[in-house]
Amino acid sequence: MHILVLPSWYANSLQPTSGTFFRHHAYSLMELGHTVGIANYESRVLRSLSPKALGENHFQVVDNFEHGIQTVRLKGWNPLSRTTTGAKILGRMYERAARAYIHRHGKPDVIHVQSGMWSGLAAPRLLDEFRTPFVLTEHSNFVPAVSESQARNGLYRAITQRAAAVTAVSTVLVDEIRDKSGLSEVLLTPNCIDLEFWLDEKSTETQSAQRFITVAHLISLKGIDVLVHAFKLVRETLPDASLAIVGVGVERSNLERIVSTQSLTEDVAFLGEIGHEQLRTEYSKSACYVCSSRVETFGVAPLEALAAGLPVVSTKCGGPEDFVSAPSGVLVPVDNPEAMAQAMVYQIRGDRQSQRSHGFQTASRYSHREVGLLLEGIFKKAISQA
Repeated sequence: MHILVLPSWYANSLQPTSGTFFRHHAYSLMELGHTVGIANYESRVLRSLSPKALGENHFQVVDNFEHGIQTVRLKGWNPLSRTTTGAKILGRMYERAARAYIHRHGKPDVIHVQSGMWSGLAAPRLLDEFRTPFVLTEHSNFVPAVSESQARNGLYRAITQRAAAVTAVSTVLVDEIRDKSGLSEVLLTPNCIDLEFWLDEKSTETQSAQRFITVAHLISLKGIDVLVHAFKLVRETLPDASLAIVGVGVERSNLERIVSTQSLTEDVAFLGEIGHEQLRTEYSKSACYVCSSRVETFGVAPLEALAAGLPVVSTKCGGPEDFVSAPSGVLVPVDNPEAMAQAMVYQIRGDRQSQRSHGFQTASRYSHREVGLLLEGIFKKAISQA
């Protein structure tokens, strides 16, 4: 099969880790022998407009082989995407990017829309012209609710009603889309990880007995403030414990203030944004991963931590509930530092061998091959019924 991926957001020079889970879906199909390409509308926000930025993004097409995948980018600007009119304009931009890809690399057998808003707005028009079926995989909880405008609901329904299949990456998101869209069938197609990459045979010798780690964008939604308060409580039981926070975001200064106020400056390290190679090393130095999010539609980072041999503590925030279970994982309520602290101490004192074994078995269900075979079956059915 020739599969064209339309991601609603994707990595670029300003956000190098954005949408990496889209790329892993592409890898999962390439490893099964399929041809996969990506067409992306790379848009900058208007507030960053400058002569230099305009020289870099002036609606030009860039065609490169990126991370092993043929990638066509249309580099432009974000026309108020949160409005109905802006969304329609974005849809036309994604359509232009897809046409540029087809002109250069041929018509695909199927289009994989990664998140309906915004790239999915291009798919019905491409279906009409090229007769290429599309499958929608939803990653975002930005799914129009009944209370939203008829125009916004209409845009999303136009995507779901024309799709050969609609899927979502977690059980909670499957249920949400089914409830909001009225679809009778929404399939589960989870994100996937490079399982072999995260395996580290030396981790049992190098993991610190009392080091916790988390990976997140430093925004309120990720609940890192709750984690810091939980860690303060953990220190009452484990006075030698430490915490590593990986990620960047607007909340960093506020979080640093909280850390200082709690007299934890020497025990909490802000590592910033790091690459996967370094992250794997940081996991090997750690003993437990903590996800403190208020909402997650999937949760790739805690799944990767399980594959790397770490037990996990996660809030009941949505996506992680599909794969976090005993003995490798413990779920706690959102915004409850006391319950989180208790679970952190419990996990770090657990049977490491049983945690590692169960964690690997869990993570193996989300390997490239397992998820790739699932997607392959859906795409073949979509093509056969076109």
